[in-house]
Amino acid sequence: MAFLMPLLSMFISDGLYQLLYINGLSDISGFYSGQWKNYALIVGLTSIGFLVNPRKIAAIAGASLATPTIYFILSNGMVWLGGGGWHRPKTMEGLMMTYADGLPFYPNSIYATILFSAVFFGSWFLVNRKSSDFNMA
Repeated sequence: MAFLMPLLSMFISDGLYQLLYINGLSDISGFYSGQWKNYALIVGLTSIGFLVNPRKIAAIAGASLATPTIYFILSNGMVWLGGGGWHRPKTMEGLMMTYADGLPFYPNSIYATILFSAVFFGSWFLVNRKSSDFNMA
């Protein structure tokens, strides 16, 4: 489920974008040739969740900052290597330009990851606390 849910969520949103694109309501296509790399990154980054102790708030917070940061670095690096985006030159300056291009998206990915981590790990904690209370009764 840990791998299926993010992939399914991403696939559904990509499908909605594709419908908008097909109907001329968006300039962004939902499905494109290099998209499999994003799905692969999501699978890889989901693995970080297994390293997090769900009872340690500091570990959850650290992973909530590390995961979108790793995604930002890897995904923008792959865009630069693949010649996508704004087709920046294959120089260190071009790489930094590509990272700068992606910077407007980075804060929201941090905020969303912190929010969803709080919801998911908080729910996990409450469910486990309630079930342990139930088992003690």
